[in-house]
Amino acid sequence: MSGVRVEVCQNKYCKKKGAAATLKLLQELVGDRDDVQVVVADMTHTEHGCFDECTMGPNVRIGGEPQGDDGRVYNGIKTEAMCSELLEKAAAAART
Repeated sequence: MSGVRVEVCQNKYCKKKGAAATLKLLQELVGDRDDVQVVVADMTHTEHGCFDECTMGPNVRIGGEPQGDDGRVYNGIKTEAMCSELLEKAAAAART
């Protein structure tokens, strides 16, 4: 898979705030685009297993690299409108 990564935290605190639904919605909205990929955030390399912004979840990062901390984290991503806006930001990043 190529394209800009959109990573959705699935740690327990983000899940309690609806991260599973956010992940599903983002995956549905991205469809078969090749400029953006939506994945579960791999947090095995972090101390706490998350983006450390748990109280503001669900948290989504655009442009992160596997096993790295690049990219910006967006907080409280829950609605279809918020997900669509986030995917547009990711697509814009892919064009640069």
